[in-house]
Amino acid sequence: MKACEEAGGDREMAVALMEEHSPSGASGWYVPQVARSGGEKIKAKTFWWHARKHGWRPTGEAAADPLDGFEVIHDRPADASEPSQAPARPDRLTAEQCREQLKEAHRQGIGGTVLAVLLTELADESDVHPLQLRDISDAAALEIERELAAEQEEARMAAEADRQEIAGAITLASLLPQSVADAIRTRCDGMPYSELLLAVVFITTMGGLTKVGTTVNRNPGTRFVVPTNLFTAVVAESGRKKTPLITAMVSEPLEQIRLELAKEHTRATAQWHQDSQGAKPADRPDPPKPAYTMVHDYTGEALATLLQEHDRRGLAVLVLRDELAGLFGSLDAYRGGRGGDEQMLLELFDGGGFISLRVRGDRAYERSHVAILGNIQPAIPNQAGGRHRSKRQMGAVHLLPPPRADCAAAHRGERRAGSADPRGRNPAADRGKGCLCAASG
Repeated sequence: MKACEEAGGDREMAVALMEEHSPSGASGWYVPQVARSGGEKIKAKTFWWHARKHGWRPTGEAAADPLDGFEVIHDRPADASEPSQAPARPDRLTAEQCREQLKEAHRQGIGGTVLAVLLTELADESDVHPLQLRDISDAAALEIERELAAEQEEARMAAEADRQEIAGAITLASLLPQSVADAIRTRCDGMPYSELLLAVVFITTMGGLTKVGTTVNRNPGTRFVVPTNLFTAVVAESGRKKTPLITAMVSEPLEQIRLELAKEHTRATAQWHQDSQGAKPADRPDPPKPAYTMVHDYTGEALATLLQEHDRRGLAVLVLRDELAGLFGSLDAYRGGRGGDEQMLLELFDGGGFISLRVRGDRAYERSHVAILGNIQPAIPNQAGGRHRSKRQMGAVHLLPPPRADCAAAHRGERRAGSADPRGRNPAADRGKGCLCAASG
């Protein structure tokens, strides 16, 4: 800035020259901001001295040397030969020290404007050229990438070893009657699923078929009684055959029950029409309401109405979603995000009752029995820890516990908690896709 002003130019000219030398788009810096930050103690002759140091000389015999009258003090004898490179000042950072600082910055996920400021500070505190610092920064980022990728691969291998150990110790026969275990093995023969996963999916499905009020007393001494329902997510990346598992273990086996309930409702509706013939509308009984063992989508009000009917008939219900992210994303969709669908699901997990008073009709039930089963990609629960969480991420946090720590490490596909690659890339995204595991609440 000062060099341009002494030469008859202005600050705009200085910014233009800096843009020409190191464009903002190519260097990653915002040149106008860099030009206007700091430099109060740096005079114009400092600029000319550095220019001379890097080979610049005045042109023409009559051209005045900007360093005329400016004394440069060297700590060497006057007759000593000119060194090939000026010695580093003791109080200046070396290139290696700059590299360590930049490496630590990338390890912490620093990027963007913060990284640009750090590069500017290092340029002021060292004799390393800004362009060289940029190269050092890029090399440090790649080095951190390799380190994180190695850590990710190590975590994936450890998770796979743990998964195999657990899967080998827990079998279908150890959790279910032998006849049921054999039937599940036959149905899923040739599919790439562990017996532990098959058992969890089966038990969750049965939770949606048991009678309302069925409980397990986990501790008779403290009356720790819980309903036999589970909220389960099959956690895996796309392409890991999650959908065939749901089809084979849930959708197809429950189809016959769904058809029987539909036929029963058809018969009940026909009987109601017959009984209502000739009666005044006010004297007609309420029409029969359908029952559903399995639902895929709902609103909070519609679910409350269904659970009221199921409480009367002693039925449970299974909420089945091929992608649970759709369920979380639809919470309070008809109330602009101001409803209580999320809280309702939390309360349903305990099997409690519900009373809703409305002008257009009250809804109430004393007991409930709801199971949830579906697929979800690891990114939803793993990214749900930030401050600005979407509705579906909030659902993943509150309704479903995250995968085991070892599986989470294999699934994670992220740099570190709270960190990000400064260039927007994910060094571990293509590594360690992890196992097909179930997270149940």
